[in-house]
Amino acid sequence: MTPSDKDGVSINYVGDLTADPPAGALLVAQDADYVRACAALAWRGESAGTALNIWVRSMHYSAWLRDFTTQIGCPADFAETTPRLLLAEQWNGVLPDWLTDAEILKHNLLAIKVAAQKRRPFEARLLAHFLGQSFEREALSAAELVPVLSALLSEEARASFKAQPLLGRCLEAVCDRWAAGSSEAWVKEVCQELSKDPSQLWQWLSLWSGLHSYPDKLLEYVLPPEQATFVRKIPAAALRDLPLAPVARDQIVTQIELFFNDVRPQVASSADFLKSWPALPDNS
Repeated sequence: MTPSDKDGVSINYVGDLTADPPAGALLVAQDADYVRACAALAWRGESAGTALNIWVRSMHYSAWLRDFTTQIGCPADFAETTPRLLLAEQWNGVLPDWLTDAEILKHNLLAIKVAAQKRRPFEARLLAHFLGQSFEREALSAAELVPVLSALLSEEARASFKAQPLLGRCLEAVCDRWAAGSSEAWVKEVCQELSKDPSQLWQWLSLWSGLHSYPDKLLEYVLPPEQATFVRKIPAAALRDLPLAPVARDQIVTQIELFFNDVRPQVASSADFLKSWPALPDNS
């Protein structure tokens, strides 16, 4: 028997679902409601052929009604229609344990329409909806680094993080997943900084992007040793399309000007210049 059977008994656990019960359905949210539901079930047992639909807010009432229908010999179909179940179905997603029915309703997640062709974790799906498909990738690659960082730095992202508080927690979860799934040391460290302070990461990566082909000391003039060591692990080729942070751009220009001022007295030709240039590591 299914809930749609017109002459059957349907008992549906709905939790905190805010939708109104169907016309004629009983809603069990407190003890008095439970008593009325039992009376209706007992009456139906004496008058077979009458449809009865019961919505239940609490699991313990659902369990009590299951026991009661067994005791009186009343066949009934038990189902669940909770915000979590509805969201998982609508979004074709895997929901984390911390995402409760109350959180789903509080943040109006059931009203958000997402592209859900492939099954994905909830955190990735919410980020992708607001910030772009890069966040649904199973791994953070060098090719995705700039798109991900750029999305987090956009005005749209700032507005979205303010309007949807769950995005911050989702970003942490996605970054943790990327870090755990990668064997690249730079990916693990980048993921930590992405979820912590993407603006600061932008500054560091901009300096590395602008100065990686110059002598090491130039980068060390503008970054502490720990940060300089960190950014050198990142393939410079991954940052070719990175817009430079304004402060970093000024620092880069200053360091390059100082560098050429230092070497100018030693250089009389292009050959002299090439001889004075230090051997650089391959960071491609």
